[in-house]
Amino acid sequence: MTLNLGATGAILKTIRSESIEQTFALAKELVDTHLKPGDLVLISGEMGAGKTTFVQGMATAMKINQTINSPTFTKLHIYNGDWTLNHLDLYNILDLKALESFGIYDYIEPDTGVSVVEWWQKFPMIFENLPHWHVAISGKNKQRTIKVEARETICLKKSQS
Repeated sequence: MTLNLGATGAILKTIRSESIEQTFALAKELVDTHLKPGDLVLISGEMGAGKTTFVQGMATAMKINQTINSPTFTKLHIYNGDWTLNHLDLYNILDLKALESFGIYDYIEPDTGVSVVEWWQKFPMIFENLPHWHVAISGKNKQRTIKVEARETICLKKSQS
């Protein structure tokens, strides 16, 4: 028998956000309707696209009463509210060895809470085969397109002939 990995994905929603309030509303919908403790959320977008703003909206929905800042220079912020939120930013991590030394595996499959990773696409080999939510943000200033997609890796069994 051989095992093949296949990816499934379903786009839950695509919106055009023209305000922080609209971005927060989509983040809240993701938290309230879809997320559960142990989930991984990968956020894509150029510098300044609104990745941290989306995480701020998630934190508000999780009743986290702390200021949410980008962890670009610290790599990780952990926030506590109704859930734990591990907010990671891999922008300044240079290679896979540094990422593993940082302890990435402790955060990408949390037992409780949710982990959110910005700049994950620098290390696709770590993330692309994990079940996750993908939030893609494009555009800047007042007009952004935000797409939320459920991605999970499934193991398909094939019989040997």
